[in-house]
Amino acid sequence: MWLQSNVCPCGGGYPQGDHYAYTFSLRKPSLEPRRDTTPGNAAGPGRNLAREPGTVPVQRATHFGKDALYADGNRDQSEDDWNDERKDASWWGYTWPRQYMMNKVTYTTGDMFADGGWFAGDLRVQARRDNRWVDVSGQRVGPEYPYSDAAGAHRTYTFSFDPTAGDGVRIIGRPGGTKTFTSLAELEVHYGDAGGLMLGGSPTDVTGDGKDDIVTFTRGTAAEVYAVPSDGTAFTGGGKWNDFFGLAGETTL
Repeated sequence: MWLQSNVCPCGGGYPQGDHYAYTFSLRKPSLEPRRDTTPGNAAGPGRNLAREPGTVPVQRATHFGKDALYADGNRDQSEDDWNDERKDASWWGYTWPRQYMMNKVTYTTGDMFADGGWFAGDLRVQARRDNRWVDVSGQRVGPEYPYSDAAGAHRTYTFSFDPTAGDGVRIIGRPGGTKTFTSLAELEVHYGDAGGLMLGGSPTDVTGDGKDDIVTFTRGTAAEVYAVPSDGTAFTGGGKWNDFFGLAGETTL
């Protein structure tokens, strides 16, 4: 099954001088019955959830229809959502047939153009829960995103946030340039290495799920923190949670 997808070229059409109202464009839909699930992934900083079985890329539009490229590990490619529309929102992300825990999204920009390719404002991460997209809490981004073409081509920005569960995740914001579109090369999703934040009510509840986890600290110049989350019956999926934490001469609070 295919869907006919049309967009009115509100900017006047392309090429210059043509003013066709619509063009012929087919898109293949992805349909899967929703079922209630609980996250089963333990913290694993090296596991890119964008490559899990059943992952479906989601976006406002694809200029070239190459939505598979932004989870292939190649940060030198580019896709964008130019469609000659004047858009007030642009997004790139994934949905899954099950829920996952996550706390980091890594976004690598695609090509920059004179008339767009960057976000102009309000760039944030959203997770899909109960069929609704909601903003994550505790979002931090590094380096700071400049909201202009200074974002640069093929540059990487890391969004970290409080651990959250969802069956989808996306970055969304206001697109920039006179043609209001954004670009990307790669979008990665991870759960683990939460930047040293202890997120639960207990000092050893690093995942915020109400269960005490195992936390250990190394000595020496690395001053690393390792955590092994609990699922209530076992401890699984340990990994490094932070580094340079409580260095010699520092008092950690």
